Amino acid sequence: MSEELKTSVNIVIGSGTIIASKSTIELSINYKYPPQKLKDCQPNICTLCGRTGRSEESSDDHAEQSSIKKFELERNYGWLYCKVCEVHRDHCGFSAMNYAIRLHIGTIGSIPLHWVFKDQTKDGCTLKFYRHSKQTVWTGFIEKNGFTDRCLVYDAKTNQYFLQVGFIEQNGKVVQRLVSLANLFHHNPPGFYRAFMDCKNLLGTDNPNLHVRFKELGIFIQKRFAAANQLARSQKDGVFEC
Repeated sequence: MSEELKTSVNIVIGSGTIIASKSTIELSINYKYPPQKLKDCQPNICTLCGRTGRSEESSDDHAEQSSIKKFELERNYGWLYCKVCEVHRDHCGFSAMNYAIRLHIGTIGSIPLHWVFKDQTKDGCTLKFYRHSKQTVWTGFIEKNGFTDRCLVYDAKTNQYFLQVGFIEQNGKVVQRLVSLANLFHHNPPGFYRAFMDCKNLLGTDNPNLHVRFKELGIFIQKRFAAANQLARSQKDGVFEC
């Protein structure tokens, strides 16, 4: 692992507070508040602090306990959180829930694309990319509730971000591939890159306690995005050689 990755994969938030300084590998094993497999969690227990409450699925309107809410970050993985962990800003100025999201993004390198689906009527998003095996530009998609993940993932070997994109083969079979962020930046409108830079709510949630700005994610992530955009702009139209 490069020295740059070890030192700059930190989460820089607000005025520049560092809340993580270990390497990606160390933090992926040991960091606090990782997302859980939701179907294995008890629906009335907060996965962050262990408090009990009323699950969102509960039909008991007269329960005295506050409700336990669910946030699904990726397919079947996320957090169940109570009111205290949602609003009390006792983690570097952030709530435990907001802190958990930022810590996960900064340590695992998985960046949510939930903001693409902010319009609740929008079930999917189409994206163009260069498909090397066919040597042509292809149309793929990511889905709000489909089989494609809604998060960009970082690959240390290539030092790039990738997105799982679904597409339909000529025989009608639906498949998925990891497509580099630079590939996507090159074959889609320039506004796609700008939308990331200006995004103030990566999770696309109406809950202000869970808002995370792209520019709060730290210099390591921002450098990777800038490099992807620069690589995209250096390619010839209609192809993608890198």
